[in-house]
Amino acid sequence: MQRSFFKYASILLCLLSSSVFAKAIILTDVMSREDQHETGVDTLNAKQKLALQTWLDKNFVLKSDMGKEEEEKKVPASLYLSQSIDNGTKLILSDDSMYLVSPEDVTYTSFWITPFPLRLEDSGDPEYPVRIVNINNGKSVKARQIKPPRG
Repeated sequence: MQRSFFKYASILLCLLSSSVFAKAIILTDVMSREDQHETGVDTLNAKQKLALQTWLDKNFVLKSDMGKEEEEKKVPASLYLSQSIDNGTKLILSDDSMYLVSPEDVTYTSFWITPFPLRLEDSGDPEYPVRIVNINNGKSVKARQIKPPRG
């Protein structure tokens, strides 16, 4: 047991100190103890936390602590999922636009964790004319805009 702990601790230490992992999401840095407890992260062992952190780094972008104006100046052309509401039936994007998701695609969006980069395309469906594409994994859903972007 002790040997296993040191093995995983050594791996984690190496990853944390590497330049490749420099922009990684470190769960203990971005989550309060209450959040870790509420989400169950505090029950994960070191190997499971490392696997989760690696998966998050691969698939998601950490929201910045900077203000909206600074963030928009830094990445003006980027669009991200800001919030998934009503069990994925509605999506709010980083430009404050809101989309109603096609009922057949809610099974996917109900599991979408924010934030991650998106791209909007034409879906060819008159009822849900917008295709929202998760840039990280290519998965897309059909939707229709119910609130325009700010500005």
